[in-house]
Amino acid sequence: MLRKFAHSGNRLLYWFVVIQVGALALMVNLQVFNRYVLDYVLGWEEEVARYLMIWSSFLAAAYALWQGEQLGMEFVVKLFPETVRRAIRIANHVLCIAFLAVIAYQALVWLMPQQLDQISPSLGITMAIPYAAIPVSAIMMIWVEILFIWRELRTTKASGQPGHQPLPL
Repeated sequence: MLRKFAHSGNRLLYWFVVIQVGALALMVNLQVFNRYVLDYVLGWEEEVARYLMIWSSFLAAAYALWQGEQLGMEFVVKLFPETVRRAIRIANHVLCIAFLAVIAYQALVWLMPQQLDQISPSLGITMAIPYAAIPVSAIMMIWVEILFIWRELRTTKASGQPGHQPLPL
């Protein structure tokens, strides 16, 4: 059940990021076409493109973490015996969760309330919408890190070492 839910969520996140990047490319091309061909600027395209870039990059970070594409120093970890490697990987995931929890907390408690009253100049939306990408992606990455720890604890010596490989779908 959890695997099916995770797979569906991962595919949904992938296509959401793909659609956002496509919309971002469309907005930038529309802005260039309007500015240089029609000599007319709508004004809102740049803001939409900026917010799409923010959301797509933060959500893509969560997707990349899920796929095992995060930056790591596995060559150093491989110098240790298997039991130490496993402890290092679990400690790394716990530290990442702690860091992401601080980010999510600070964004939800301090950043978001300040942005509720601030309005974007061209679109007229609350700035909490673009800034919401920070806590949303941090919470998604915490979930992925928890799944990495769960996988690490369930992996036995005979079944291999997961390292920084993507979670199975």
